[in-house]
Amino acid sequence: MCIRVQFVPRDEIHEVWDRARNVITIPDSLSATTRFTLKAVRAVLEEMGVEQSEFGARCWCGEYMHIPAAIRQQQLNEVIHLGA
Repeated sequence: MCIRVQFVPRDEIHEVWDRARNVITIPDSLSATTRFTLKAVRAVLEEMGVEQSEFGARCWCGEYMHIPAAIRQQQLNEVIHLGA
């Protein structure tokens, strides 16, 4: 899989597709379930002309997208602060 997915607050999204970094940016509000995330990623890929199969989201290289677990910024800061 050559495209990555990142989650950010909706108001911080300027472009959903960053060609230079091969990153699709999804609002963190859609990270509640994998189903919401996959629908959003599929929509972006379809808009880019990448044909999708019936299930999941398929990268343009042919591999299925592996959706990372979204870590909210507050949780990330807590992990860094606690040194975990």
